Amino acid sequence: MKKKKDHGLDDALASGYHYQETLLRAIRRISEQAGSVVKNEMDDAFRNADTSLAGIEILLRKRGSVRDGIRKCEIYIESLKNARTNLADAIDPFEAGTLQESIDCAEASLENLKNIVDGYRCI
Repeated sequence: MKKKKDHGLDDALASGYHYQETLLRAIRRISEQAGSVVKNEMDDAFRNADTSLAGIEILLRKRGSVRDGIRKCEIYIESLKNARTNLADAIDPFEAGTLQESIDCAEASLENLKNIVDGYRCI
C-alpha cells in the first residue's frame, strides 16, 4: 500500500490493539466456574482479533523483531522498577508482592527473548 494519505488504517490498528488488550484482560479474569464453551469462545475471539491485526500490520508494513521486543521489555522492566521505588511507602506488602511478581515475570520474558537471539547465533 502506498503511504500517500491516511486511509484510517493507523487509527483502526490502534483501536484493534486496545480491543485486543481488553480481550486479554477478560481472558485472564475468566472465572474457574465459566464453562469451557465460554473459554473457547474467548480464545477464538482473541485469535481472530490477532489475525485481523496481523493483516492490517501487513498492509501498513509494520515490522517487529525479537531485538525490538528485547529493547521494549527492558524499558518496561525499568519502568516497573522505578514505579516500585516510587510506591515503596504507598503500597501494602501484598501489593508490593504483586508488583515484584510482575517484575519477575517480565524479567523471565526478557530472558526468553534473549535465549531466542542466542539460539539464532548458534544456528
